[in-house]
Amino acid sequence: KKLVQLIDSNAQITTLPYACITQKTSNKNEILTDIDNLSKLAVAFSNDGTSVMNDNLMKEAMIAIKRNNKVLVEHVEDKTLTNNGVIGTNDLAKKYNLIYLDKKSEYLQLERDLKLAALTKCEYHACHMSCKESIDLIRKYQKDNSNITCEVTPHHLLLNESDVLNDSNYKTNPPIRSKIDQDALIQGIIDNTISIIATDHAPHSFQEKQQPFATAPFGIVGIETSFSLLYTKLVKQKIITLKRLIELMSVNPLKRFNLPEFEIKIGSTANVMIFDPNTMYKIDSKDFLSKSKNTPFIGTNVFGRIELTICQGK
Repeated sequence: KKLVQLIDSNAQITTLPYACITQKTSNKNEILTDIDNLSKLAVAFSNDGTSVMNDNLMKEAMIAIKRNNKVLVEHVEDKTLTNNGVIGTNDLAKKYNLIYLDKKSEYLQLERDLKLAALTKCEYHACHMSCKESIDLIRKYQKDNSNITCEVTPHHLLLNESDVLNDSNYKTNPPIRSKIDQDALIQGIIDNTISIIATDHAPHSFQEKQQPFATAPFGIVGIETSFSLLYTKLVKQKIITLKRLIELMSVNPLKRFNLPEFEIKIGSTANVMIFDPNTMYKIDSKDFLSKSKNTPFIGTNVFGRIELTICQGK
């Protein structure tokens, strides 16, 4: 409640919080949060970077979230299968003498979730899909379950293992994977299996990201670069249309979370972004408003510079 009050008094842009699915007790057991009451304040439920490991607890969560007409948003990762991995392919692990973060930890946990979502009919949304197996599973389960959706990040769409350097600005969870996985993600946005592109914006200090790849924190920032990168790499390359990109980044998220859709018409409150489609510029962290600069896209030439953002008429 205090967080919502702070947002109401301080936020310069529309900010809608998730609530946690579970919490730890004093003796370190995991139990459900008060989903019924939290549903009055939160737009959806998520444990952010942690998956709900217990099958029965996840089923109970889905039933409670379904009862409240909310969405369960899941970071799918079976921690028992990660082996403390940090990088996305075996070849990269060997090249840089690092530990492979097996994609089985993603798609096997996802399959568990999809079976439960199909059973409970809970509105289920999978975060930052990173591999072909995950997209194949989503596509399979969506055939009979309209309650299942997923998202992908700009960095998983635009990078693959051939791009990854031994530089912790490339370190993210889930990690950047193979060209086969990248192609599957792109196909997923083309055929509507993936309905949302979300940045998974994860800011870290310069000092944190100066650590070696093995010990640096996971995470890439994306809010200030995502549109221009995707416009340049997907729209201008005629992989998708501008209309489709706007759907993926703006229209579909509003629909998925049952939020009011913005209309551009006389008399309505302005919520618009104006961009320049023709002038090329280079991504430079000196231009960022964010304190965090941890992105592998510094120095990339892009089109689609954001000239003006108007939120709630300001």
